[in-house]
Amino acid sequence: MVSFYKYNPMKVEESINSIRQAFSSRFPEFCLAYSFKTNSFPGILSKARDMGLLAEVVSPEEFQNAVKMGFCTRDILYNGVCKSRDQVALTIAAGGILNMDNQRDLDMVLEISGSSGVVPKVGVRLNFDVGNRIRSRFGIKADGPLYSRIVALDSEGRIAVNGLSCHFTSTKEDFYWRRKALVLSQKARDFRHIEYLDFGGSLAGAWEKSDGRSGAKGSVQWSDVASSIYEVLHAEGLDGRKIILECGTAVCGSSFDLVTEVLHIKDEEGIAVLDASFCDMYLDALRDSLHFEVIHEGNDNPQRHLENYSICGSTCLENDIVKKSFNGRLAQGDRIVFRNVGAYSFCFANGFIRNPLEVVTI
Repeated sequence: MVSFYKYNPMKVEESINSIRQAFSSRFPEFCLAYSFKTNSFPGILSKARDMGLLAEVVSPEEFQNAVKMGFCTRDILYNGVCKSRDQVALTIAAGGILNMDNQRDLDMVLEISGSSGVVPKVGVRLNFDVGNRIRSRFGIKADGPLYSRIVALDSEGRIAVNGLSCHFTSTKEDFYWRRKALVLSQKARDFRHIEYLDFGGSLAGAWEKSDGRSGAKGSVQWSDVASSIYEVLHAEGLDGRKIILECGTAVCGSSFDLVTEVLHIKDEEGIAVLDASFCDMYLDALRDSLHFEVIHEGNDNPQRHLENYSICGSTCLENDIVKKSFNGRLAQGDRIVFRNVGAYSFCFANGFIRNPLEVVTI
């Protein structure tokens, strides 16, 4: 049998319930959104819909997919840098959440406002120094001229900024959550009425820590993140606002396993070849942070211990390396099960050389 993904819907449900429990105890108006880009498998999307999550989308295609999957327009959180003008209008009319990212977004909002005569409610994604030494290319610079114009338009009543958003990569530790909460709180004073604060994603730190994968720092848990945000917002007098989190990895990360088979072993090169590819695991494979279990089913000298072998995929790409420096027993015909590959795996898999892998629900 070829490689396949094994999907466990109960893992999604458990993650959603755990996140909600941690945040709802501190924020009565807590709202969880599922990041479509992290894993767009229909089983996960339908589970998120049925459990009342918002659909966080970043493209016209994802917007259409959310509608197709049964999300109401008012339950769509529209982010991204390539929004559709018609979908922006639909989101505003339905009372959905729209976070403006750039000048083009603002131009569309003003055009829609001018043609409808209705003052649109919109959010603003902010870009500021969060302290991670990464200059983000997303969002509106919090001290720039475009931001100042948006503040003026809100003051004049031409738009109604009802929410502030931020999302940064590599911001899993407690310090960053406090920094994001402080800046959003300070910027909220620039507008007439902020209804929600959207902290984006990067909640995966707690999941990665519990999963034990390499690179997970500190002892951050979901309850710790909730407490850190609450302490800052309470001190700033904003703890009564709606809090939104856009979770992808934290929701679906543990829901997928990848089951593969060892096709053959090349001892002279120190390589074991699988019937899968790094494309099927993407980010985890690139980071060399995959957790796996070897199931000994092969008959080819199963007691042989390999030292410092590379486990590689079956494509004709030199960089198709799934796991470096493998040490352990392995034989042709053995199964290797890669655990917790629900995030940024299925969504990056493609039809390169062979058909995409099947998903089996358990």
